[in-house]
This record gives sequence, structure tokens and C-alpha cells, in this order.
Amino acid sequence: MHNKIVTCLEGKVLDFFVDIRKCSSTYGKVVTVELNSEHPQLVYLPIGIAHGFLTLSEQATLLYKTDHIYAPELDQGILWSSIGLELNDLDLDTLIISERDKAFPTLADYKSPFE
Repeated sequence: MHNKIVTCLEGKVLDFFVDIRKCSSTYGKVVTVELNSEHPQLVYLPIGIAHGFLTLSEQATLLYKTDHIYAPELDQGILWSSIGLELNDLDLDTLIISERDKAFPTLADYKSPFE
């Protein structure tokens, strides 16, 4: 768990965020923003906000600044298709999703550390 700042250095991504704090009035809500290198911006994500992205360009480079050292053994995720993400203009059959990401639990089954 960490605070995070994200920006896109190259290309274009659809960045999405989900509140996983069960005690929050916005629990489970999704926010999306397009980040791209042509119009750089920083996005701050506090602890308790899950983060994912979908690359919209041939390639993309994201830069993260966190307040903790990365610990792979603590890395978790939520199945992207379970959060109500609207991808209206995209052909879902063409998405390339890693096996790791496909194996994540749904939001309903995710055991949030923020009760």
C-alpha cells in the first residue's frame, strides 16, 4: 500500500482508478483519465485507490513515484472486467491482457485491507 504519482512519458493510455476502501462512500467507483505525452499531467493516487491502465498507442511509457519500495510479494490486483470500466469504442477481442492480470479476483471477491 502506497501513495502514488503517475504520468505518461511516451504514448497514450487510459488510466483508471478504483476506490477499494470499503468504508468510503465512493467504494467501487471507477474514474478514468487519458494520459499522454503530448499533454503531460501528473495524477496523485492516495492509499486505498487501485490503479490500472490500458495502452491506447503502439507503445507507452508510464512513470510512477511512490512513497514505498516495490515489494513483489505484496503485489495484488483486481480483475479489470469486474469494475464496470466502460470501453465503448474499443474492440474487447483485440485487447492483450497478461495471464497475471486475467487471474486477479473480481472486485466482489477482492479482500480489501481497507475495511
